[in-house]
Amino acid sequence: IAVPSLSTTAYKAPQITGVTTPNLAADAKGISTAGGDDIKFTGLDFGTAPTFLQPSLGNVEYANALGTAAILLAHSCVAASNNEVNCKTNPGTGDSLQFRLMTGGQSSNIFDSNVGYAPPTITALSNSGEVSVVLSKLLTIGEQEITITGTNFGPLGTAVGATYGNGGDKTYTATACAITTAHTEIRCKTTSGNGF
Repeated sequence: IAVPSLSTTAYKAPQITGVTTPNLAADAKGISTAGGDDIKFTGLDFGTAPTFLQPSLGNVEYANALGTAAILLAHSCVAASNNEVNCKTNPGTGDSLQFRLMTGGQSSNIFDSNVGYAPPTITALSNSGEVSVVLSKLLTIGEQEITITGTNFGPLGTAVGATYGNGGDKTYTATACAITTAHTEIRCKTTSGNGF
């Protein structure tokens, strides 16, 4: 009768060596804050496809700074091989994201990448309050509500802010800014000021 060994062994821990976004348009400045973009991880010892079918066995987490920022989990991850995992991004914000892959209960290195969410872009400004606002003639007392429309503002609840001014010596910080439509709309109030 064989006696069970008290020695233990383990597979090598996974190691990320590269992170890319293979399907982004050439002129894209980053992944969409709405999520859903393809992201590809290359490295060593990722395991096999079934590993990523159960998030408790395999997943990819990322953040601006893993350990100090809110962690996001990539989704729909599939191990294409022992050296490649493909996932989809979740909604979020941030630049120069850090990634960590977990497979079979083992965590990889933290990989510092050049991958980030696209910066916000403003496409329109409009009145959103009850009082009609002529954007070129704001009241000096402030408190006028302005709607900022654009792209890549982030999910609901993302902390946002806005500044405005004459492009020279007058700059003001809007107040009470909040995302009112995920990724595409922010509402703020003007602050007291003068000039053009």
